[in-house]
Amino acid sequence: MEKINPRILLEAMSADHFKNEIVNELLSRIPEVLQEHIAESNEIQYYSPEEFGRITKRHVVTIRKDIKDGNIAAVRSGRRLLIPAKEIDKYLKPL
Repeated sequence: MEKINPRILLEAMSADHFKNEIVNELLSRIPEVLQEHIAESNEIQYYSPEEFGRITKRHVVTIRKDIKDGNIAAVRSGRRLLIPAKEIDKYLKPL
């Protein structure tokens, strides 16, 4: 079997055909890329009071007191107390 030079093969393909193949490949990947992006942007991260304390360099007792006083927003998931990641910026801003 005769070897085909890739350069000659590319030149033989019409430019429009080659462009269409690339466009179709990119279009076929858009849904998976969008799904990954949507999943990442919709992912809300929560921290336990212990994790929040480590990040903000505060004792866990201080964090729990601030939650009780309303200075840090938190939600309960069963018995677990969870603090949204956006609270870190709010909590550290006054400092």
